[in-house]
Amino acid sequence: MKKYVVLILVMLMGFAHSQEYDHYNNNYQSYYYPNQNSTSNQDKKSTPAKDAVEEKNGKQAEEKKEGEKKDESDKKEEKKEEEKPKSPHTFTGNVSLVSDYRFRGISQTMRRPAIQGGFDYSHTSGVYLGTWASNVDGTTHFYNNTSMEWDFYGGYKGKFFPCSAPDFTYNFGAIYYYYPGGKTHAKENVPYNTAEFYIELSYKWLSVKYWQTLTNYFGICSDNPPFNWEKNRADRPNGSSKGSNYIEANATFDLYKKVCWPRFCLKGGKLSLLLHVGHQTVRNYEHLSYTDWRATLTQEFDWFNAFISYVGTNARHAYFDVPDNAYDPDIRHLGAQSVVIGIIRTF
Repeated sequence: MKKYVVLILVMLMGFAHSQEYDHYNNNYQSYYYPNQNSTSNQDKKSTPAKDAVEEKNGKQAEEKKEGEKKDESDKKEEKKEEEKPKSPHTFTGNVSLVSDYRFRGISQTMRRPAIQGGFDYSHTSGVYLGTWASNVDGTTHFYNNTSMEWDFYGGYKGKFFPCSAPDFTYNFGAIYYYYPGGKTHAKENVPYNTAEFYIELSYKWLSVKYWQTLTNYFGICSDNPPFNWEKNRADRPNGSSKGSNYIEANATFDLYKKVCWPRFCLKGGKLSLLLHVGHQTVRNYEHLSYTDWRATLTQEFDWFNAFISYVGTNARHAYFDVPDNAYDPDIRHLGAQSVVIGIIRTF
């Protein structure tokens, strides 16, 4: 019996020694189960560091809520804007600076720079109108008494099969080339002003366009026959040039959708390639007819587009080798192969 009593006393003493009293926290700390202790009073007490953390967390939570509210309001505004009916009218403008103004491969500025610009209007129905202007040569050897070309045009664009083949489109219209004050050297003072109509068919990246004059071709007629610069005299009159035509084919390829560097991306950033070939036929004056070609790379930037073109023609030197001016015997071939660069801003 004594043995059992002693054994019980020893066990009770061992349990008592296994519990250490924490005088600072009024709590027992167990050697065997240190992770099962109740939270100490010291942990429950507030400290400056703890208050700062709680305050910071509170501010972050409030900022998060405010950000979520702002995002929700922005989404609502975007949704309202999407729900608003879009205007069927579109107005745009453009301005460009080019190293040489080439019209169907022929320089209009004696292979010098030009500044150009225009305005366009389009309607969702397909109707469009526009105007565009550029400086031209202005000397007496190519364009007489004028240094400006001002164009007015309008037409209609549509789709042959809007549902089954939306990429198959058509475009037709008319354009009037106006040269304020511009008249030829002929006694009758024939104007350069010209009117044309055009028809275009397009499928995705390929288009074919036909143009035909409704007037004389930029003043060429019996009263103003072409001037042969090699013979230094005008050709024999051969009637009107009304009905002259130009046909062209164009192919456009998107090379890159977006261009990025390690720390910078171009907005939009599309790089495209245009390949063009065309043939001009001048009615009753076949020696003025020629073929032109062009390859153009265009790069989109944030607020403008830049391009570089390689242009050339097989236009006859006798009619397109023009002296720079009366005081400069330098001959310039207006249809020569050359590189043209420029920048375009659309707004």
